[in-house]
Amino acid sequence: MYLVLSIIFSCLAAFFYVPDFLDIPFGVMTARLLFEQLGFVITVLAGLATFSHSVEKEGVWPWNRCRMPSRKAHSADRD
Repeated sequence: MYLVLSIIFSCLAAFFYVPDFLDIPFGVMTARLLFEQLGFVITVLAGLATFSHSVEKEGVWPWNRCRMPSRKAHSADRD
């Protein structure tokens, strides 16, 4: 689920991207460009956060396959 959210956030970030943002002089920059770049940064960070959560928790990744719940019931280990 988090992998899909990460893809959605990365697609959304593409709409907010401002080309050559760092090359635009500050005096020429408009509020629209600043807010678009701020939206780009926020969506990229949200995408990275959801992707890292996906890598940590989801069973899609090969190193997390052992965490996937098995279908057969296990007996309780009690002392």
